[in-house]
Amino acid sequence: MQSPPIKKSKQVNDVDYAILESFEGIEASRMQAVKNDEEELFGHHIVATLRRLSHQLKAICKLKMQQVPVNVEFPEEHEHYHYEQSFNY
Repeated sequence: MQSPPIKKSKQVNDVDYAILESFEGIEASRMQAVKNDEEELFGHHIVATLRRLSHQLKAICKLKMQQVPVNVEFPEEHEHYHYEQSFNY
């Protein structure tokens, strides 16, 4: 005895929906991995550059790099915290 067509159609739709949800989850994971990879690649580039510098220049670069996010995140609210000193290399 066969199931009524309505139930069969509902079962197929449920399976199709589950497959689509699975693909959406996979795509979201892939996009997050790509984003993380871009950030990690940038970090590796910075590390390679720092390794070529003297201890003094490395310290100066680290100081400036740590200040950039603060300056970007709080451009006007904390102007007195902006560290914009000129260094003689």
